[in-house]
Amino acid sequence: MNKKATLVLALYFLCTLFTYAQERKNLPTPIFSEQSIGYMEEATGWTYSKDGKWLWAENSTPMYRYSYREDKLKDKRNELGLDNFIRLELKELYMGKDTLVILYKSYNYGKYKYETTLKGWKEKIGAFYYVFKRSELNKFQKIKDGEINDLRIKLYDAGNVKNIKSKKKVEEEIAQKVFLKSDFEKELVLHIAPYKEKNIVQFHIYSLHMIFKIAEGILVDHRIKNRSVFGHNYLFDNTYYETDYDTFNKFIRLPGYISPEEREAAAAAATAEEKDADKDTDE
Repeated sequence: MNKKATLVLALYFLCTLFTYAQERKNLPTPIFSEQSIGYMEEATGWTYSKDGKWLWAENSTPMYRYSYREDKLKDKRNELGLDNFIRLELKELYMGKDTLVILYKSYNYGKYKYETTLKGWKEKIGAFYYVFKRSELNKFQKIKDGEINDLRIKLYDAGNVKNIKSKKKVEEEIAQKVFLKSDFEKELVLHIAPYKEKNIVQFHIYSLHMIFKIAEGILVDHRIKNRSVFGHNYLFDNTYYETDYDTFNKFIRLPGYISPEEREAAAAAATAEEKDADKDTDE
């Protein structure tokens, strides 16, 4: 084979290589918005006890137990409750050209090094997260006052990130786990019962598998007579979180809500109008 033929053959194989070579594409890195859509850091958790008494704790729904069993409180695992949270937050999540929304709940969990003697307790930070389309936020405007609302939101990813080093690292750790799936088989459940006249909102936030109805996003799947209370309105007969109206609306803005700042601004504007009207009358 002469040099010319060899060169032509080499060029042919080179062109074939470029034609069939796959283009390497990296998945976009999730980026959290700096501005929060909403957040919450304070709520009271309630659980109906085995002997018919309501138990409460700050930022935690107490373990299901007899109200008089104070000895149970010595176990640090019980302090974590059926569920607990450090912070609930809603943010925009940028995935390449797409803008989604992520809701995450940071929480405390832990274990004993020596479980039989309850020694060597070590507590850590974890986070449940849920990713969905921004358009789903419109469902918040359908929340009705004075009744239990069961909002279901289609998810594209959800997960549980553990062993987070600090509260400041929560979003960084979640970003490493997010992987979108169009056929994701879990849905976000926002169980919300606002009572404006009483100045309270009762709620619970978790996910359900759409086929098997397995509840996730809580530390313990609370069950009565071996039946989960999650996914049903009688959840509120057994366990929930409660906070005041203004605090909840900093997290999720309810229909018709007017913040204290907006009320103050409206009052100031009304006062200014009255003064202007009086001045016009005097003139």
